[in-house]
Amino acid sequence: MFVITVDGTYGPEASLNDYLRLSGLSPGTKVFCKQGGCGVCIVVAKIPRPGGEPPLIANINSVRIVMNLMGLLNNVSTSD
Repeated sequence: MFVITVDGTYGPEASLNDYLRLSGLSPGTKVFCKQGGCGVCIVVAKIPRPGGEPPLIANINSVRIVMNLMGLLNNVSTSD
């Protein structure tokens, strides 16, 4: 797992998949249909919850999450 910080290098319309592949953090992250329907772009995300609750661990379609939503994610893990 690694922490993703949004630094403004990528625009808010860039997907998490674009970011992972182009930034070099996880160039092996898969992409096929670019719509999330085929499922090859799924990554695991740790999403913090308020009130000290344990974080939610979820599988997400990385092509459907855009960078302006990245504040919701703490750590993202991919399987290369």
